[in-house]
Amino acid sequence: MQRILIIKLGALGDIVQAVSAFSAIREHHPKANITILTRPLYQDLIAKMGFFDEVWIDERPKLTQINKWLKQRSRLQSGNFDRVYDLQGVTRTNLYFWSLTKRPEWVGMARGCSHPYPQKDPHRQHPQERFKTQLVLVGIQSLSSIDLSFLASEIDQFAVHSPYALLIPGASNAHGGKKRWPLLKYAEIACYLKSKNILPVIIGGANEDNSLIGQLCAEALDLTGKTSFIDIISLAKNALFSIGNDTGPMLLCHAAGCKTLTLFSSVNPPLIGGARGVGAEQLFCDDLNQLSVQTVINAIDFF
Repeated sequence: MQRILIIKLGALGDIVQAVSAFSAIREHHPKANITILTRPLYQDLIAKMGFFDEVWIDERPKLTQINKWLKQRSRLQSGNFDRVYDLQGVTRTNLYFWSLTKRPEWVGMARGCSHPYPQKDPHRQHPQERFKTQLVLVGIQSLSSIDLSFLASEIDQFAVHSPYALLIPGASNAHGGKKRWPLLKYAEIACYLKSKNILPVIIGGANEDNSLIGQLCAEALDLTGKTSFIDIISLAKNALFSIGNDTGPMLLCHAAGCKTLTLFSSVNPPLIGGARGVGAEQLFCDDLNQLSVQTVINAIDFF
């Protein structure tokens, strides 16, 4: 039996973007034993996708932790993999390739690998374009659509009533917060939704504080820090639409079949990120502080 390893370590958005590649690789190797190497945070979500026979956790050893690197190398070699798909393609995963004494076929960006990525600076491409370019090297001609709606479960515990829409005001702190539309403006959108008899439901991580929205729109349902990845998919599947910054939960929403309106700034243009396909709408503004509430309302009304 052919043994395949897929490496995907990144943030939530990176994981969701890679679902198209996961599905295409599984279809290309229907009888293979496929293992994925990923981060602990995504273990449960990835295991439920159904593409993989095994889920391995990457301990991400530091360069100075020689014993952990040796353990990592030993584990990778013990897998006896026939082919590795490195969908992360960063210095760390290139080092994994270079550390091996017995090297399998390697579809990635490491110098000296069997199927090297043909372009420079691949991370300035949209992930879907990057995966297409990478997988065609081994005869995979097309990517599947990103669909995680089958993971949806019951959401009775949240007492959400229809109709409702999701607001996702968080985003990475990279770029000094320039990926975030101001929280005050999300509060204004929540008030607008409520005026249309649409329940605003706020989604965010445990380390976020979205309480300002609730202070200005008391009817909003704040689920910040209360939802798992599967919960977000489940909520999104029945939502009218979702509005948010370029962040992983927005990609989860679109993967659930929800219409999405993603707000982009100059530090993260839609050319290199965000959901693609039917129901994925974008608004771009160099500085998100300058994006008006009315512009977003106009886009909502278009839905």
